[in-house]
Order: sequence, then structure tokens, then C-alpha cells
Amino acid sequence: MTRIDRRRSIRMIERRVEEHAAFDGGVTGNNTEESGEYLEHIEDSASTSTSSVAPPSAGTSFDGRNTEHELMTTFEGSNGSLGAMFDVVTKPKDSSGSPIILDGLDIHVSEKNPDCDVVVYVRSGTHVGFETKQSAWELLVSGKVDCRGYMRRTKIPADLFQRQIQLNPGDVMGFYVHLPQQVAENTLRYTNGNELGGTFSEDAHLSIMEGSGLGSFFDKVYQPRIWNGIVHYTLQQARNECTELSLDARSSGDVAAYGNMFDLRTASQSITMTGLDLHVDARYALTFVDYEVFTKRDTFRLHGQADMGAWFPSAVGTALVSSEGYLSVPTASFIPVSIPPGTIQGFYVTLSSPDRKS
Repeated sequence: MTRIDRRRSIRMIERRVEEHAAFDGGVTGNNTEESGEYLEHIEDSASTSTSSVAPPSAGTSFDGRNTEHELMTTFEGSNGSLGAMFDVVTKPKDSSGSPIILDGLDIHVSEKNPDCDVVVYVRSGTHVGFETKQSAWELLVSGKVDCRGYMRRTKIPADLFQRQIQLNPGDVMGFYVHLPQQVAENTLRYTNGNELGGTFSEDAHLSIMEGSGLGSFFDKVYQPRIWNGIVHYTLQQARNECTELSLDARSSGDVAAYGNMFDLRTASQSITMTGLDLHVDARYALTFVDYEVFTKRDTFRLHGQADMGAWFPSAVGTALVSSEGYLSVPTASFIPVSIPPGTIQGFYVTLSSPDRKS
């Protein structure tokens, strides 16, 4: 090995310091580098050093891609573990005014693996204070991606999302990206930070905040850490410029049951569903009824009729049935469902009381 090669190897070793708190002690086994030498895999759980990495300047690109609808933190990758949490904050209305639709995430991993397991959780609000509380999170992605390795984008496309993520001006959303234990050698890369919750990267619409590293599933928290990756997004037309429409799908109501599944198909434009009125048996007029509304991408006929795991809640609550027999799901309790052009979205509505008209 030449002196230059040895320096390069040493630099690679320094970059691959990782926080595998799932293992005991500071040495977690051997790791094979490209040189063929066996090197110690060192735990960094006690590290308190801060990063000297500067946030990317406006318009910074990675791999030569257009950054108009993407925001990157860094791919410096000098630390890592099994997961990372971070917050995305949208700018207030006086700065943007447009709702944002998340188009996907790029993450940074250590090794190449064309069949890489990844899970992503989200929550409305900051992740801080909820790092070990799985019940406070919603599963967004559970699937396989093509892990591209060090200093390469590993893409988590939006078609793996179990629902579409919309952020309105002023929103805060927490994200948790986790690589399962069985691929522990392929760690998620991140960087030591300076201030938990401090802004690391921002553009005219979004800010990505310094967050946390996790050495185990919802456990072994390290702070502050800078998630390495890219948020892809598009801007919807501002709400005050959108056309609000109502779709009346009432029937004669001569068939009744506890619930109903149906599909919506968009044409050439995207829509955001913001509410729902239900036709209920007249016996329940002027009474309070419990309701649940679920949704899924693609037709309800695809897995939806037999597997509740295919569905995700859009609204759960109790509402008063009108004297005409209609239950209006309150807008405040309805999670908006954004449907892209030419897309089928399935819905499942069910009541705690029988005989919802269909």
C-alpha cells in the first residue's frame, strides 16, 4: 500500500466511526475495508464533538440534479447508526403561502445493497421529546430500496409512501428513518451537530433542523445529530387560489351496512380531499355516532377488503347526525388526502352503529 493509499484508507476509517449502541462495548467486531485489511468497528456513543460542516448554500445540488424542489442537508457522513430523527419546518404564509407535497427522501448509507430494508415514521410536530415513544408516530414507509452506498443518494420514492404527506405553511413534521437490525452493517449516515432543533439547511419554503441519531429502534438516542439526506417536494397552488368543489354521490339509500368502501379517481389535476358527509339511517337522527374514515393509495379492491393493515386513518371521532340523516365529519378532525392526477385513491368509511346508508 502506498503512502497516499494508506492516507486514503485512514480517512475512510475516520469517516466510518459509527454509533452501534445495540452492541456491547466499544468494539463491535471486524469490518472489511476495500483494501482487504480487517479493521476494528468502533462505537462512538460517548462522542460529544460537534460538526464543522457548513450548511449548503442556496441552490446547492448533489449529483448534478436540479434543486428547485429539493432541500439537502449534507452527505459528509462522518457518523452513523441504525436511524436518525429530524424535523422539517415549513415557512409561514408571508414567506411562501403554498402547501407542500413531499415527493420523496434521499438518504445516505454506508454500503451498497440492491435489496435494502428501510422504514420511515412521521409525526405531526417535533420529534424532540418523542424519540423513544413509538405510539406517537405513524408508519409511512416499510419496504425495500436500492441502497447506493457512501456518498450516493439512496432514494425512498413517494410511491412507497403509505399516504401522501402535505405540509401547510408554518407546519412542523418529525421524521424517523430506520434501517432494521438485520442490516446493521449498512448504517444510516449522519453528522455530529451543534444545536438540537437548530436550523441546518433551509430554502424559501422549508427548513431542516438538527436532530437525533438512534442506535436502536426507538432507543439509544444521540444528540445533536444532522440527518444526511435530501427532501424532495412540490408546491401546490396556494389554498386561496384553489377551487373548492363538492361531489355529491348520494343514492336512494335502500341498502345499509356498518360501512362502505369506495374509490376516487382523479382526472388531469390533483385534488385534496378535506371533508366527508355520510348518509346515516334516520333512526340515528339527532344522536351522536362514532365514525372512522380510512384511506389507501390505489383501489380498495387491492388488499383492502381483507387486510386492515393496508389502510391508514384519515378521520376518527364522534359527530351529531342531522335531522335529515347526514353526519358531517368535522374538518378539524379530517387529515387532508392529496391525490395526484390520474390516480385512484381508496376509502373505507365505517360507523360504530349499524346501517350506514350506501
